[in-house]
Amino acid sequence: MAREFELLETLFDFAPVGLGVVDLSLRYVKVNRHLAEINGLPEADHLGRTVAEVLPGLWSAVQPLYQRALNGDTVMNQVVSGSIRADGGETVHRLVRYYPVRRDGRISGVGIVVSDVTEFRRVQDALRLRTDLYAMLARTNQAANEHRVATELFQEVCHIAIATGRFRFAWIGVPEVGTVRVVASAGDDMGYLDQVRIALHEGDPLSLGPTGRAALTATSHVVNDFMRSNATAPWHEAAARAGFMAAAAFPLREGERVAAVLTLYSEHVGFFTPELVTTLNEMTPSVASALDRMARERDQQRDSAEMRLRDRAILAVSQGICITDARLPDNPIIFASPGFARVTGYGLDEVIGRNCRFLQGPDTSAEAVATVRHAVAAGQGCSVELLNYRKDGSPFWNELTISPVVDEHGVLTHLVGVQADVTERRLLERQMRQAQQMEAVGQLSSGVAHDFNNLLTVINGCSDLLLSELDAADERRELATEIRSAGERAGTLTRQLLSFSRKQVVESKLLDLNTVVADSEKLLRRLIGEHLFLETQLRSPLSWVRADPGQMEQVLVNLAVNARDAMPTGGTMRITTGMVTMADRRGSLRAGDYVTLEVSDTGSGMDDATKSRIFEPFFTTKAPGKGTGLGLATVFGIVEQARGHIEVESAVDFGTTFRVYLPAEAAAEDAVATRARSVEIPSGTETIMIVEDEPALRVLARRILERCGYVVIDASDGQDALILAETYRGTIDMVISDVVMPHLGGRQLAQALSALRPSARMLFVSGYTDDDVILHGVVQDEVAFLQKPYTPSTLSQKVRSVLDDGR
Repeated sequence: MAREFELLETLFDFAPVGLGVVDLSLRYVKVNRHLAEINGLPEADHLGRTVAEVLPGLWSAVQPLYQRALNGDTVMNQVVSGSIRADGGETVHRLVRYYPVRRDGRISGVGIVVSDVTEFRRVQDALRLRTDLYAMLARTNQAANEHRVATELFQEVCHIAIATGRFRFAWIGVPEVGTVRVVASAGDDMGYLDQVRIALHEGDPLSLGPTGRAALTATSHVVNDFMRSNATAPWHEAAARAGFMAAAAFPLREGERVAAVLTLYSEHVGFFTPELVTTLNEMTPSVASALDRMARERDQQRDSAEMRLRDRAILAVSQGICITDARLPDNPIIFASPGFARVTGYGLDEVIGRNCRFLQGPDTSAEAVATVRHAVAAGQGCSVELLNYRKDGSPFWNELTISPVVDEHGVLTHLVGVQADVTERRLLERQMRQAQQMEAVGQLSSGVAHDFNNLLTVINGCSDLLLSELDAADERRELATEIRSAGERAGTLTRQLLSFSRKQVVESKLLDLNTVVADSEKLLRRLIGEHLFLETQLRSPLSWVRADPGQMEQVLVNLAVNARDAMPTGGTMRITTGMVTMADRRGSLRAGDYVTLEVSDTGSGMDDATKSRIFEPFFTTKAPGKGTGLGLATVFGIVEQARGHIEVESAVDFGTTFRVYLPAEAAAEDAVATRARSVEIPSGTETIMIVEDEPALRVLARRILERCGYVVIDASDGQDALILAETYRGTIDMVISDVVMPHLGGRQLAQALSALRPSARMLFVSGYTDDDVILHGVVQDEVAFLQKPYTPSTLSQKVRSVLDDGR
């Protein structure tokens, strides 16, 4: 029995596997020599110590297996891997078997059988890796042959690296200016790429990693201990979270340049052996070949696309393009574009083989034709505009450019002609010239109106003063009345001139359109003549509108003239006012309430073509000398300026209706009050300075204001006014100044007086507004302004209003 026990001891000690026994507390009771070698500790250092103390690095892996044995299970052939030491180190692989040890039928410990399979696993892993790498190379070659788009190939290579090469993570980046842009990736990087930036500048720390070095040097680069390398220091934190322990980068070439970089990561230090790197480098030529092929295909596709684009461009351009053969008699057309057919109306089959002279006609300029013929004969280019004719006989202005085409010896072979229909442009140029002429007329009209307004102010003012002094029975009163009436009609003429030249001050105020119509009715009846009936249908009550009263009167006059001319043999003109509510936006009008003004007639009416052009400036259907074409254009401008809209309904032989929409305004007390005191001549006792360079006007204004009780001093220009303001000892409550004067204008005078007489109120007057009043924002709504011609009543009311506003 002793010999058998001794034999068993010998077998235990010298067994080719590690054997041992632990008690219920997992403390070693017995170990053989081989187990001691496997664990890296002498036998004596095992006894009495726990498994956790001897194998701290493997304890987490073997603890559940020991527990199973203590529970009575036999654990067979389990492979555990890891470092023996708690602080890390080389990874080992152990094949373990654990079984329960029983004594007297009860479990008293665990028996241990351990084999070191580290080398076996290393060889096995190396063989598997080599197999995977060759499979990866094979699949990469296949992908390189199949893909025609670089980004798709890059994505496939990354997937192959993860699925076949079993790398931890793979990505491909494209070198750009100063950095590498990610274009494909595979595997889980735990957000690594989101936090990593690669630089491509020598000496920059962000360029020292494997990817940056591969991109800059065009060679593969390996970092086998990622967390300890200074070159990868900027990315240690992100790599630690992702579990990257080693990395290698491989340049992917396209011709002589690095087109992309493939970067691979492993979770094992020292993973990228020289043999592995050599094998991986064998993959890059197939990718480079594919990239070269793609580049050639792109070039071919680009060339083909450019040719197709040129063809489509020639076919699409609106200009007509034709090519003639200068080597053949009579220089025939050998190509014509669709644009040529659109411009000329000829089918392409009708022009091939013909000379371009078939486009000429009776009014084609002989001089322009001679220029073209000379250029063609000399083989030179030229550019002309000439009148040509379409197939249907209609003329068009042709901007023709001819360019010669020569062969490699400089011999003329073809001529290219580019034709453009510039008829509309020439029409616009003609209209522009006409508009410029009309602008010059407008400037002249403005100047005439200004001077005339000065005269009218004197005429009307003196007439009013004279009328106020004559008794009703005085026979001279009739003559003074006729003078005043003529002055009013002349004032209407100047307003029309100012409106035509767009130099009129727009004095918007709240108006009752019924009042405007009623006040204008007598004038309109005289205007349309006795052979026409005038009817008015005025809705009451009617909301207020904000507009210039003179302009509204002009709208009525122009529409009445238009109606009169449409009824030369008699008829009825009807003026109607009303209200309408628009629930939705209509054209330029917002939803809301509007006051309507309709002027209709029973005249000849208009067809659709005429109706579409009636608001165009200078368009008229009247005989030469009977109309300017400005009446309805002026109406349109006035309505638009009042934030309104005008529309027309008309049919031939059924009359015409013009309908004006103006935004409704809430009633205001000042509007009622203004109308109520329109004929009043208020008085005062303040001191007023009049600054007017027109002597007659200065005398008139002084007389009017003195009759109203004011103390008046006057000056002939701005400089005299400043001297008077400095020397006058009394208070100056108000200054009435013309805007445009010699030496010093009204605007500059006001600025200077603000320092000398800060309490003085300013009132500007002017006969026209093409001056500093408008240019510097001096309009009726911003400062006190009175338009010439004025009457004693309007002057006195304005003066009183400005003085009262200053209190």
